[in-house]
Amino acid sequence: MLIRSPRPVDARGELLRDWWSKAGMQQAAQNQDYILFVHGWRMRPEERVSFAETTLKRLYWAGYKGRFGIFSWPTSWFDRKPYLPNDSDILFSDPQNYDRGEAVARRSGLRLIDLLQILNASYPRVRILAHSMGNVVVSEALNNFSGGQLATHYAATQAATASAAYHADTSATVLVDIPVVGDDMPFPEAWGLLNVGSYPNDMPTDRYAFSILREDDVEPENSGREFYTTYPRIDDDPEINRLGYYQSINQRVGEIINVYNETDAALNLYRLNQASKPDNGPSDLGAEWSFKRNGVFAIIGGIRFDCPSDSQAFPIALTECDHFYDQYFVDVTLSESEQEISFSASNTAATMETRGRFDILSYIIPVQSDPLGTLTGEGAGSVIGSAMNLSASIFGYTNSNYDHSAQFLSDYPERKCYWEQLLFRFGLISESDLSGICSTN
Repeated sequence: MLIRSPRPVDARGELLRDWWSKAGMQQAAQNQDYILFVHGWRMRPEERVSFAETTLKRLYWAGYKGRFGIFSWPTSWFDRKPYLPNDSDILFSDPQNYDRGEAVARRSGLRLIDLLQILNASYPRVRILAHSMGNVVVSEALNNFSGGQLATHYAATQAATASAAYHADTSATVLVDIPVVGDDMPFPEAWGLLNVGSYPNDMPTDRYAFSILREDDVEPENSGREFYTTYPRIDDDPEINRLGYYQSINQRVGEIINVYNETDAALNLYRLNQASKPDNGPSDLGAEWSFKRNGVFAIIGGIRFDCPSDSQAFPIALTECDHFYDQYFVDVTLSESEQEISFSASNTAATMETRGRFDILSYIIPVQSDPLGTLTGEGAGSVIGSAMNLSASIFGYTNSNYDHSAQFLSDYPERKCYWEQLLFRFGLISESDLSGICSTN
């Protein structure tokens, strides 16, 4: 930089030293900022790096001069064939691929905790940008950390997560319509269509989430409700402790920013996948999970009897065996006592018991609310601090699958408002730094 001054030449050195001192202070301040990018589902290693490189360049062009990194997690992958025209064909070509990816994402959150702690030791201002299923990784990290704050800001962009999980107030969530056979169906109808013969009821009353028996052995009234708004479960009163599953994560981050697109078509696959749970299928299609409806019991005189195992010791009429619960098995080649999992299992990463909660949420329990990436997420009882609507005219996102990742795939000038607004909401640039077309005023 050339400094011009009316001062005598012998004062020039002082001016240069003063400028370098200020520039050094500015650089030092910028080096205290760190943005960590967390990618989404179905990305090969080289694609993850490509998205990260694109993110860094566009952040720089938008005015960011701090540090940057990527948390690369081993998401599942399959080749999307061009002759699979719609989401249902893609889903059923590898029925459990998405859920395998989600299970890995949840476990990866435990490793993300370690990285965030390392970053916090070196950088006082860590910000997180997570895309699509990457928000499962981040939300689980924040949810499973018991210490203090891990980041100053967390931007959840086009999040493939349950909107109900971020609310204590269930009225703030929207029950999802499922795109099945060309039409949108209410969740119960769509679930029944995709799970014909799986369960005698019209809703998926999974015993791990909903049907833990009360002391009087009566199924709780919250059977069949959205799991993510009834956590932790209170079995004898569905109105007590009705919290979002991720209700405490705002204690681990300064502000959560929800970046959403009301018409995000790619998240229709997320909706459809929920209606296909619980997972089941032949192993030659890559199915790891098996569904089995063999939990049948009777309640006689307030005492529970398993059917038919107790029928020899106690005369139990078949008509009395009208209570059902589901069982889920991780490996059908094992005995039932070895393969069944429990929701209450520890989340310790070093044990197989981690399969309990993480795998049940990924493979078994369906989300009955819309994905967070299609809703504002704000409102009473929400952990969302602010929202950025990509459907707004300054962003121009549409209902195409392409637009689910348009900020990474489009040319920078076309999507620069995304990056400028992101930095503005991260507190890294001021409103006066925004381009005229990117200002919200």
